Amino acid sequence: MIKNLFGLLRSTSRLGVLCTLVACHATPTSQTAKAATSPAPPRSELCRYWGMTTHGPVCFQSVTADAQLHSDAILRFEYDGPNVARRVQINGRGALEPDDDDCTEYRYRYQQGVLSESTGYRQDGSVCDHTLFSDNAGTATLVDAWGRQVASKEQLHTQERFKRNSAGFSTNIRFFGRDGTPVKAPIGAHELRSERDARGRQTGVCYFDERGEATTSNDHVHCARYRFDEQGNTIETKFFDLRDQPAETSTGTHRIAFEYDAFGNVTGKRFLRADGTPISTENGPCAGFRFQYDERGFRNGGDCLDGAGRPARWREGNASWRASPDAHGHLRESRDFDPEGNPFTRSAGFARYEVDRDASGHVTEWRYFLVNGNPGQKRGAAIIRAQWNAQNLEVRRRYFDASGEPFAFRGCASLEKEYNEFRQLTRQTCRGADSKLAASTDGTAVTEWIYDSRGLFVEMRFYNAKNQPGRSQDGLAVEKLTLNALGVEAGAVLLAADGRQIHLPRFRRLSVNVAQPNEFWPARTREASRSLIETARSKLLAGLDFTRALYEYGDDTVDRIHPGDMGYQDISRFYGEARMAVEPLAVGQYSDVVELPFGFTVYQRTE
Repeated sequence: MIKNLFGLLRSTSRLGVLCTLVACHATPTSQTAKAATSPAPPRSELCRYWGMTTHGPVCFQSVTADAQLHSDAILRFEYDGPNVARRVQINGRGALEPDDDDCTEYRYRYQQGVLSESTGYRQDGSVCDHTLFSDNAGTATLVDAWGRQVASKEQLHTQERFKRNSAGFSTNIRFFGRDGTPVKAPIGAHELRSERDARGRQTGVCYFDERGEATTSNDHVHCARYRFDEQGNTIETKFFDLRDQPAETSTGTHRIAFEYDAFGNVTGKRFLRADGTPISTENGPCAGFRFQYDERGFRNGGDCLDGAGRPARWREGNASWRASPDAHGHLRESRDFDPEGNPFTRSAGFARYEVDRDASGHVTEWRYFLVNGNPGQKRGAAIIRAQWNAQNLEVRRRYFDASGEPFAFRGCASLEKEYNEFRQLTRQTCRGADSKLAASTDGTAVTEWIYDSRGLFVEMRFYNAKNQPGRSQDGLAVEKLTLNALGVEAGAVLLAADGRQIHLPRFRRLSVNVAQPNEFWPARTREASRSLIETARSKLLAGLDFTRALYEYGDDTVDRIHPGDMGYQDISRFYGEARMAVEPLAVGQYSDVVELPFGFTVYQRTE
């Protein structure tokens, strides 16, 4: 369900139809009875942009079969009477195309024409998303494949409640946890209110707090508004503040402009300040992106551009990438290049990689190559192979060097995984090149996960290379979690093999990177980065909320559940400078600013 809601909050509201709600969804009872006695032949529709209503999906922009052959992702709506019974995402080669949650299709059930259930499936047939609707589709409850209530992917809420307009489109969405109390959505607000045009397309979204008062998102804006072209493509996104005045996000963007080819594929994207000047804000010093596609809609290239349209670099250091598809239109190979077009080794340690897949689309082998074309990568194995079981779960991953010999990656030449009947990971085993138990870099050979009757993770157990309780690094044998009403970790008890409680410190951190600035890239010199993190530390000491500080000053991606959390740490594994800074900290205290190879960090001890 999350993808249905938050897909509409992104800069491009992909996939929506030319049929009206009256014709497709608002069928009177008498017409429904007539359809039962004289069933219409099944029909389908190819759709690019869509929305969700009380009566299921509705398409805003249908496309022709010829256009589908040249598009990167198109939906096929399959109708059962007036309602969409099945929604399938396909690419230009007609193959199933996974979304962000690895779902390739959704099936819908209705009660008297009102949406009652949505189930998403992966290409292998396993359930990836399951939502139950009640109260005339005014409430959506997230459940797993067995009907157990679960939290969203971000672990923030289990239920969404809607207000809808006369056409069935949501105008308000609020979010609730397992205990029924309001919680924030991933965007950072308790309530989202949609603005829609006469066709039902979402033209804007604004954010409100638990009391229904206007607030700002995690990105420091109150509203985002969209503009479409005649084909239904979102060509512009703008941001506004609490006074409904033009605003800039935390990274300086007020406007995002998009360009498309004749088939609706995004070919360009530009970031602009409120004064209209370019600004580089996404993935490095790129004030714009340029994309290219093959004849069947596969995105086979991307370029990072500065505000003047010149080649620039992503954070990884590459200026462009090129890719090629397999027969099904899925990635087969990808290469990286520098601004001059030369092969480039990104920070991950490779310049090119290839993948093989099985019939279900699972990757069974990754092969990595250096900039000189030789097999290998600087920070890992040259070859990785994966095995999948009959339930389409990965059960083994093995690592090899360029010659095909077993390779110990972080202490393990192979990792074996076991699952319970609910597809939850229960055991992971690290083995060496000789297939015997081996310790990973943290001293663990075997890890076990325990779940309660609700399917919530509550305990983790560790074993060393001799299969004895306790990991060799710090003697930790059991970690027992305490969950809050939302089912989220609220605390933990750490135990040694003999049952004795042990204490490991837990930290969180705020980091500011050092990058090379240019006229379009709001990166910082070393001195500017140092000044910024010192300001952040001063604000934290003065009482600024840590999560807010992460968004305002930090450069790392912010975890939704435990922002900045590093977990329980053996201090001996810290960099020397960081170790000296964190060793004397009491719970709640902040460290001095620590300079690390990538930039500057401030630590706080939380337990």
